[in-house]
Order: sequence, then structure tokens, then C-alpha cells
Amino acid sequence: MSAVRYYIRIPLPQNLRDRIVAISSKYNPDDRFEPHITLIPPAELIEGKFENQLVGDIYLAVEFYAQAPLWISYNGVKCFDDEDVVFIGVERSSMLVKLHRDLKVAVADILKTAPGPYANFPTPHIT
Repeated sequence: MSAVRYYIRIPLPQNLRDRIVAISSKYNPDDRFEPHITLIPPAELIEGKFENQLVGDIYLAVEFYAQAPLWISYNGVKCFDDEDVVFIGVERSSMLVKLHRDLKVAVADILKTAPGPYANFPTPHIT
């Protein structure tokens, strides 16, 4: 049995989700995804750590951000070079990068570091 992997994402407003799903379903009608912005890519818990610790530390890390809206700007439709994945680019704003860094620090001793290039948030995007 494979281990459970956790990721941290920003859900999108319903109207935007609906628009993205409508477009995506034309090209991949079997895909049942919920569009989102991934802040921390999927990773396993460190041995001896528990989900409730992860949830608690995430809440503490994002408490500041709950005070005001997080504005997201889009910058076109793109494709990852090495994958067959089309995504909507998201502007790499200082607030979005700060949120990613705060979450990364908050979960550093609870989640294993995700493998691959996405762990450092190089290309903010909606998938």
C-alpha cells in the first residue's frame, strides 16, 4: 500500500472553477479535477508525524493571510516542457511567494520534501 501524500492548494472561486472545467472538459472529458493553485506539492508525512500536526501548523501559517484577499493575476495559457500538461500561468507576486515560503517553513518538520522541481514554487499556475 502506498503512503498518503498531502499537498497544500488554493481553491478557486466557483465561477472561475466552472469556466476552467468547461474549457478543460472539451479536451479531456474524462478528467474529474478541481482547478487550484498548488502551493506545496504532494509529499508524505515524516515518520512519527501526524495529520493533525500538519493541519494545525498550516492554520497557524495562514492565519495572517485570512485577514485580506489574496489577489491573483493570470498570465496566459502555457505547457510544461517535459509533461503533457497545459496550465494557466499565475503572476509570481510577492504575497503569493511569501505565502508559499511561510507554508514551506511551517510544514518542513512534518512533511518530507517533495521530489522534483516544483518544491520551490518555480512556476505558479492553475491546473
